[in-house]
Amino acid sequence: MKLLAVSTLAIVTSVGLAYSFPDCVDGPLNSTTVCDTSKDPATRARALIEMLTDEELIQNTDNGSDGVPRLGLPSYQWWSEALARL
Repeated sequence: MKLLAVSTLAIVTSVGLAYSFPDCVDGPLNSTTVCDTSKDPATRARALIEMLTDEELIQNTDNGSDGVPRLGLPSYQWWSEALARL
């Protein structure tokens, strides 16, 4: 769960990627805690994780994830390079 929170946090707070997530203007999360910039990133990431169904959570814990269209979460491909512990 901690790994998913860190991964989600990276997505929620990412800037300059080929896609923009979350779409806090027209997207399905625009009136949720995920788009509340007065909240810290960890709170926003937890809010997103809590919106996922168990099935969506499981489907998006692999390195090739389908995303969650109902939440505007795009499909993504990630590897384990960021998992190295310093």
